[in-house]
Amino acid sequence: MSPKSPGSASSFLSKYEDFPEVMERAGHGTHCADVWSALRPQWRVPNPSHKEAPMSVRSVGNNNAAPLSFVQEITKATETPATSGPSAATGGARALQESNPYQSMFGQDSFESSGTGGMEAIGGLQDLATQVTQLVDAMTQLTNLLSGGEGGVGGVPELGGATGGAPAAAGPQASAGSTSSPGAGAAGKKGEVGPPPGSINAKDYGVVGDGKTDDQAALQKAFDAAKATGKPLYLGPGTYNHSGVLTLDGASLVGNGDKTVLKATNPDQGAIKLTGDGASISNMKTEFASAPSRSSMPDAAAVLVQNASGASVSNMTIQGAASNGVRLDNSTGATVSNNLVVGTNADGIALMNGSSSNTVKNNVVSQAGDDSYSDNSYNGDAKQDGGNTFENNVSMDNAYGRGIVLAGSKNDKVIGNTVSGSKWIGISGDSDPNSGTMASSGHDIKGNTVINNPNGPAVQYSMAGGGVDGTKTSGSLPDLASVLGWDPGAIPARTSFNPVYQPGTGSGANNSGGNRS
Repeated sequence: MSPKSPGSASSFLSKYEDFPEVMERAGHGTHCADVWSALRPQWRVPNPSHKEAPMSVRSVGNNNAAPLSFVQEITKATETPATSGPSAATGGARALQESNPYQSMFGQDSFESSGTGGMEAIGGLQDLATQVTQLVDAMTQLTNLLSGGEGGVGGVPELGGATGGAPAAAGPQASAGSTSSPGAGAAGKKGEVGPPPGSINAKDYGVVGDGKTDDQAALQKAFDAAKATGKPLYLGPGTYNHSGVLTLDGASLVGNGDKTVLKATNPDQGAIKLTGDGASISNMKTEFASAPSRSSMPDAAAVLVQNASGASVSNMTIQGAASNGVRLDNSTGATVSNNLVVGTNADGIALMNGSSSNTVKNNVVSQAGDDSYSDNSYNGDAKQDGGNTFENNVSMDNAYGRGIVLAGSKNDKVIGNTVSGSKWIGISGDSDPNSGTMASSGHDIKGNTVINNPNGPAVQYSMAGGGVDGTKTSGSLPDLASVLGWDPGAIPARTSFNPVYQPGTGSGANNSGGNRS
């Protein structure tokens, strides 16, 4: 069989030719290339000792995992009979190998054939092609989020270069000129957004932004003016120190991408608090000068949405926090979207205290001190959380907790998320008796991807009602693993690249790493 024309493997891989370069700009290309390599389609072998739903996700590098490798393209390559050269059983894999520009990334033996018997086993797995496509879609989402593409977080220095990285492409979440989405501004970069039409400027209220002055009073004065005038408040480039909580009541705050930095100098009072109706914060960066220990207090979060309705937190870079990166507390109808949250001491994005009907989508949480995403209700809470949606989010390098946790909430949706490098359970819908949560119920968990969580199941749940749904597997997975010769060993999660990062307080021994914050 002659090598197949570019229309199979080469066109498939060309979708991702930016990925290594994007990661190289991020300064951790090798590690993310490992994650990308691990995202080759693989499925979990059911483990009867766990109370879990192993068929609900495409799961890689987990305990009892057995791998597959680019089944979609391999099965396509075996569909055409050989006319010359290698036999029909081996020609497809050879053609794929010859047309694969990333052979070195995946290992020289990834696409080698072990003879006709091995390729016949691969040919028997053509029913998995659709499942592979779904996993590729998850990888596309991760690539877009990191590179600033459709709905991504372009402009993040850590993940896109000092000048904002790749421009965000126009798409469902990103349209040029919109200050509420990546790609805003004439240059199409998150880092180059000007003042919104009809806005007021924080500098007119005495804000300095030199990284030395305590701008607490001036910033609060500007926030209050935004509420009084009903106009958006623009906070231009600069580093704005604040020594206490800043309250944005029903007003809109817009920055100039990562050139606008709100820096908390008191870790216990570091929050930007959104309250009232329709408050929003977008397109800027938050930092903590230090976060020496973990806090469970609301005011120690980077962004606190409290007693609010219809709030929006979007296109933010949140670099460290004593508590959560974004915390929703007794709030409804909020949207938390297109944010990068790195190195919080507690959960990355957390919903609690009766929060309901909120949407958390298109976010990346990396190196959280506990769970990456959580929706928890406790026995002492006045109301139970419920009806919240977690969609198309990414959890990466969580060395202390779980990827997504629904402990004590009800009727949540967890759809199309990717969890990579979770210390414990990938996605949990269980109640947490060790932490005193209410009973979980009615969740809908479907179409998620979990890779590299060696110490726990991909999905665990015990709630009444609802369901866990998604990809089913077939074929002889152990045999195929040996045919393709790939070692499914877990990729260690890193905890060192973020200087603000502080480990969580718990060891994760109780119910796989969860606690109140």
